Amino acid sequence: MYRVLVLMVLLVTALNAGAQNGSRYLKAERYTFPETGLSIQAPQHFDTTYMYKGLLHKATSSSLVSTKAAGRNPIAFNQGLTKEYFSTQNLVLIKSEKMVTAHWEGVLYYLTFEVKNVKMQRMMLVTGTYNDTYIIMANFPDMFASQLTVPIRESMFTLLF
Repeated sequence: MYRVLVLMVLLVTALNAGAQNGSRYLKAERYTFPETGLSIQAPQHFDTTYMYKGLLHKATSSSLVSTKAAGRNPIAFNQGLTKEYFSTQNLVLIKSEKMVTAHWEGVLYYLTFEVKNVKMQRMMLVTGTYNDTYIIMANFPDMFASQLTVPIRESMFTLLF
């Protein structure tokens, strides 16, 4: 009986801890992008600034921004995002990943590019409603990829529109 009671207490404690913001990578409060109305739980250390309509991580020169393609179906939009299309934009497609939450489905693209001889990475989430496509993009120097990829991906999973 004692073992069952201890097991139940441990389970309740674990479930309660998981119900809170379980990610150490994300801020508890939500950030709403002013241009699109999209909201996310921002990764730690990504902050707003009066000169930028998005989030910046000043220590790594990284950014998170959003945009809306009104009147564009996200399924059709994603079909146009091919390896060949990205290469015309001086981007190299590393991989893509389907993302599914209770609120939306989307595709997360992992891309690389160069700016003034600095290798950069871009994570671009494309999702939306039947009529509108929403895009969240994170850009960061490749040298910080091992520290930023997981927090940014987790942040993108919290997207609400």
